[in-house]
Amino acid sequence: MDESTTLEKMDGFAVWRPVGTLNFPEAVQLVARTIAQARDEGIGKLLIVGTHVSGFDPPSVAERHQMVREWADVAEGRVIMAIVMPAAFIDPERFGVIAARNFGFSMNVFESESEAISWLKQPY
Repeated sequence: MDESTTLEKMDGFAVWRPVGTLNFPEAVQLVARTIAQARDEGIGKLLIVGTHVSGFDPPSVAERHQMVREWADVAEGRVIMAIVMPAAFIDPERFGVIAARNFGFSMNVFESESEAISWLKQPY
């Protein structure tokens, strides 16, 4: 997998579209690096389209908790993130989204890019 985190600048947010095969810890770290890049570049809203990444199963509740804790720490309250994933990866209870909020990180997960963009374009 190309581990570059080239951000595509859009109207009011940036997009990163990773492609390739990763294990779960690698995927979490690449998202964390991308969040840090957005934060450092002053980009307050980030869309990650993870529909073309493979190599791992949907995360467990414990993995979701640790993942969003790490992302919240990196975001430092300065990045709002929407992530697009296949339906099998989205917890119907939205545990990760709720846990992220508890860590002060505003994020949400979607099956479609259009839904994610609509959510990101809301005023915060």
